[in-house]
Amino acid sequence: MVISCIVAGTDGSPTAHIALRHAVSLASDLGARLHLVAAAPRMPAWVVAEPSAAVAASEACAGAEQDLRDSLDRTARDLRADGLRVTTHIATGEPANVIVSEAEQVGADLIVIGNRGVRRLTGGVPRRVSRQASCSVLIVRTT
Repeated sequence: MVISCIVAGTDGSPTAHIALRHAVSLASDLGARLHLVAAAPRMPAWVVAEPSAAVAASEACAGAEQDLRDSLDRTARDLRADGLRVTTHIATGEPANVIVSEAEQVGADLIVIGNRGVRRLTGGVPRRVSRQASCSVLIVRTT
């Protein structure tokens, strides 16, 4: 099996950075392209129905997305300086769907994701990624 394209799903959490280190190591060792992928927060449905909360929630989501984008861009810049071929992708949506969709779009051979995310829950996103993905998935034990 040749691995030339790796997607690393991240939410910016410390545990996601552990999984990202595995993806970086693999990409470096294999000479693979690395795609850093994150899902931006989506405005909850109840907010849309409550106009007084919509503006504040919209600003909070936009701020969180910008923080995530800034973090991914910094990480990508550092990895490029180390000689890796890195791109970033952020989309609004359910994290597993965003990760799998980007993996399919770039023709990934492997998805690397941590077993826990920002909410400290085990399994939800990694389980859905492993079920939906058409490529291999490495779930890194991060805790």
